[in-house]
Amino acid sequence: VGLSLTLEIVRNVAEISDQNIVNQFFQQFTRLILGDTFSVLTDPDHRSGFMLQVDILSLFIRIVEVNKLTVPLYKEGEEAPPGTTNAAYLHQYLAQSLHNAFPHLEDQQIAQFVNALFTSYGDRKQFASHVRDFLVQIKEFGGDDGWLYDEERKQQIEEQQKAQRERDLKVGGLVKPSDLEE
Repeated sequence: VGLSLTLEIVRNVAEISDQNIVNQFFQQFTRLILGDTFSVLTDPDHRSGFMLQVDILSLFIRIVEVNKLTVPLYKEGEEAPPGTTNAAYLHQYLAQSLHNAFPHLEDQQIAQFVNALFTSYGDRKQFASHVRDFLVQIKEFGGDDGWLYDEERKQQIEEQQKAQRERDLKVGGLVKPSDLEE
């Protein structure tokens, strides 16, 4: 519920017509929400909600990439030089945060991951694939990374069951009368 609510709030605020409210919200909550999302995403005890976490991350990147904000997300001069774009700042912020959280990773690994996020934010499947690859790289999850594909497996099973039911309905007597939709 928390991830769904967070995603819905961020989406709704991004669509508000009053740009001052949009700017204030993202200035105040971007780092907090992204930090918490990455914290939960990389915690092996929190395995559910992977795709919602992916959606939250990609939404924030999309917002800065399409210049939705008219003010900097950062304190000019303190966190970034004046004139730094929000996209450049967020890119640097994510790289630095990940480096601090996972010092055992090479700078190149982190840079490749963050670059991949910024180039794939519009493609949910590819974006999720990059996040999965990163989670495997940080080795926080040991050898059990099968849970990363739970949502895709669930969708595939549902599609197979639906296709099987449609085939069964074409042959009289394969579906019990009590299971037929009226």
